[in-house]
Amino acid sequence: MEMRSFGYFSKYIGITTNYIAEIQAIIEGIEQAIQLDWRKFWVVSDSAAAIQAFRTNKVPWRFSTRWSSIREQILSIRFSHVWRETNFTADQMARRGSRGPLEEWSEDRPSYLTKIEDNVTEYFRFKVH
Repeated sequence: MEMRSFGYFSKYIGITTNYIAEIQAIIEGIEQAIQLDWRKFWVVSDSAAAIQAFRTNKVPWRFSTRWSSIREQILSIRFSHVWRETNFTADQMARRGSRGPLEEWSEDRPSYLTKIEDNVTEYFRFKVH
């Protein structure tokens, strides 16, 4: 079995809150990857609230059954929060998904992602007085 190191998932979900959109995106992205027989995950989101919900196993009730099913199928999962200002990939995917009825999965870097995160780059520096 060939190992993949990343995947991108974008989908139009209609009108909802940012929090529910983040929860739904994480759930559906993991479900999509499980169908490809992936079992180890590192989920990165700019929603601190969504990451906390998964870390504490307190996802909204409407997703709880799906989340329980997912947890039974995975070997390991890690959750990380990043600042929105450095989450270029998520911004591009969200813009693309919000344009209309579209669902897209890619195991390779999509051509429209002109800029991706680099964890050794300093994007912003703040001086505290």
